[in-house]
Amino acid sequence: MIGGGQPIDSGAHMLISPDSMDPEVSITSRLSTLFYLWGASLEFDDEKLKANGLEYDTVITTSEESWSAPFNNDVGQYLTDPKDLEQKERPIMAMITGQFPRVYTDAERPAWPTPQPQPGQPPMPQNDEPEGPVEPVAAAPGKLILLGGGALFRDDFVQNRQMRGNLELFMNSVDALALSEDLVHVRGNKPIDRLIDRPSDSARTFWKFVNYALVNMIVAGVGIGVAAARLTSRNRYTVSHTQ
Repeated sequence: MIGGGQPIDSGAHMLISPDSMDPEVSITSRLSTLFYLWGASLEFDDEKLKANGLEYDTVITTSEESWSAPFNNDVGQYLTDPKDLEQKERPIMAMITGQFPRVYTDAERPAWPTPQPQPGQPPMPQNDEPEGPVEPVAAAPGKLILLGGGALFRDDFVQNRQMRGNLELFMNSVDALALSEDLVHVRGNKPIDRLIDRPSDSARTFWKFVNYALVNMIVAGVGIGVAAARLTSRNRYTVSHTQ
């Protein structure tokens, strides 16, 4: 599981701001805030990807305050307290591009599964399998989008206006796989909602000091300085006329 100041994974939810998204990728370009629900982080096998000639780009990451913890029955204890766990930035969405290897190179293509009938309905008909040999498909480079969880695309979430970014992320992902990058960027040329990130404890302490103490100190210092200057000027005037 993963948690953090912006928690994720089982038992946790996370608010993704545009600062955690790659603005150069069409999927997340000018994307509004996301609610990442019941998700996990990604781990990449760089050697295996390199051996197959595949490349990946991290599209969305967590904040630097996220941590990873084992999934168990005591998952709740890690949601707000990282204890001794390492906190760092972790990828949660990526796009892999390149020529993917064939899965069934040395094996027969599996039969298309029969759809399961709905409760109380008659069995579904068998799928028609093509007769004779299947013509091979020419290999071509492809794209694969990986996300640490799919709960953010549930119907009740994408239909919620407050979670508009979740629906836009899904539509952008489909367009990025089916269309060209230029067409996907057109969707991003629109106004988006910008939320103010919650400041850190040190930032809140600093601005409290500025508002409650520093401003008053500056006003008091200016007042004391003006009073001292007037007193000095009056003393000089008195001395000059006395002489």
